[in-house]
Amino acid sequence: MLSLTRLTKTPHGGCCWKAVKNSCNSFGVYVLDCSTVFPSTHLSPFNCTRGRTWGVAGSPSNPNSISESEEVLQLLPSHSSGSQGGPHSLHFFHTGVSEPSPGLPAFVAVGYVDGETISRYDSETQRKVPRTGWMKANVEQQYWDRQTETCQNRQQIFFMNLDMAQKRYNHSGGYHTWQSMYGCDLLEDGGIWGFYQEAYNGRDFLTLDKDMLTFTAADAAAEITKREREAAGEPERWKHYLENTCVEWLRKYVEYGKATLERRERPTVRVSGKESHGLLTLSCRAHGFYPRSIAINWLRKGRVQAQETKWGSTVPNSDGTYHAWASIEAFATEKDEYQCRVEHASLPEPGLFSWEPQSNLLPIIIGVVVAVLVVIAAIIGFVFWKSRSGKAPGPVRWGEEGQALGVCEQQLFFGMQPFVVRGGP
Repeated sequence: MLSLTRLTKTPHGGCCWKAVKNSCNSFGVYVLDCSTVFPSTHLSPFNCTRGRTWGVAGSPSNPNSISESEEVLQLLPSHSSGSQGGPHSLHFFHTGVSEPSPGLPAFVAVGYVDGETISRYDSETQRKVPRTGWMKANVEQQYWDRQTETCQNRQQIFFMNLDMAQKRYNHSGGYHTWQSMYGCDLLEDGGIWGFYQEAYNGRDFLTLDKDMLTFTAADAAAEITKREREAAGEPERWKHYLENTCVEWLRKYVEYGKATLERRERPTVRVSGKESHGLLTLSCRAHGFYPRSIAINWLRKGRVQAQETKWGSTVPNSDGTYHAWASIEAFATEKDEYQCRVEHASLPEPGLFSWEPQSNLLPIIIGVVVAVLVVIAAIIGFVFWKSRSGKAPGPVRWGEEGQALGVCEQQLFFGMQPFVVRGGP
């Protein structure tokens, strides 16, 4: 199982994943930390400053780990969306582990379009399969057969790379990971962006510089692989793939899933507060939005409070939409200085939301209104009862109750025998 936690997110929704040692266990578990700002129109975790780390390693013994490897991978890709012209993204994430466990195969490969899972392969099923209805309906079986063979070959390469890395770093055993992530983006301005990276134990190993046609090595161990890959002409092949083949398939996939990918659902935002001992916990929750990408930030006097904010995961709803939240702690006396800002593709501009605590007079007002309604109901009931009880049996006066009210039948009592009068005079 993998153990991942997203610690912070940038003000504009962009992320850089940074590995941090977790003290939960002794396996070198890493967590995720977003630390670099990118424009909200092009969210990507891959163009951070040098020195970042990936943040993927884990332990089978961690009780807080995520059992589904695909769910873990879903924390990593960016989630851009838009029209056919962009922004759109096609990203692939591959993970190999030295010690597989239930829920985490030795090798997993997952593909995403605009953050939506479109395909999956793992070493247990040995098949690449579609994960959306529109991919299954539009792509022939021969495609999946070819992709399955490609993934099986890549799986063997991953095992070789993982074994190589363990030897170079003098790791004789234990839990280790080898990863690659690559893909292409169509930007709103018509531009194309592509990336390719590899990592060992959640830390950078090689990064492609497709403009310079070189690899950037993270350390001396990676330098050996860099020289081998460049001598084999791999930078040129990856550049062609990322700028041509990848983009062509991305356009096809977007066309296949247009009805889903271009759908827009506005978030419903609710801000709440809970005060305790002079401290106020403010929560901003967004519900029912689509697509998945959303940026929720707390502002104080108009400035983003990234370090002080806690974010929850973006979680799917049963209807295919998503919900997410962000919270922050503040002094109760400063509550008016805080606002929640929500940015989403369905919104023409970012929304600003403030906490509006209920007035202390509200319960009193509600109580008074309820009391007044009860009194009015009692009066109406009493009047109705009196009017009913006041109609004692007696002679019928024709033209009044009989005709005026349309009553066709009255029962009169003369002594002990009832007498029924029908009709008018």
